[in-house]
Amino acid sequence: MQFDSYHTLFMNKTSLQYLYQDLLCHYILKNIIDILAEYDTKYELYSSYNQKLLDLLKIVCSKSTIPISSISSKLLSRGVLRNQLLAKEKEYDVLDDVGNMISLRIILFFPDDINIFYCRH
Repeated sequence: MQFDSYHTLFMNKTSLQYLYQDLLCHYILKNIIDILAEYDTKYELYSSYNQKLLDLLKIVCSKSTIPISSISSKLLSRGVLRNQLLAKEKEYDVLDDVGNMISLRIILFFPDDINIFYCRH
């Protein structure tokens, strides 16, 4: 069976589109794998940094006259990072592009205390 030139062009264009999509997927997956490997390498550093930030925050908050319910911190887990990278809501080139690696939380007893606490610190 012989194809006309339009059909041949269409097939080539489709093949190129598939090739482009495959290359793009490969690039994205390799990028995610690289970022996760960087996370694994820097995990202890981030964990230590997380603890030091929590300790400093507790020192600062201990001087507050406003009662504090709790103070906590959280390091982004590898699984959550992986899901965030796969979500495609934002593209990340390197681990430093991820902005929420460490979260700090201060919980006060009363909502009205938020502005007072914020203004004093």
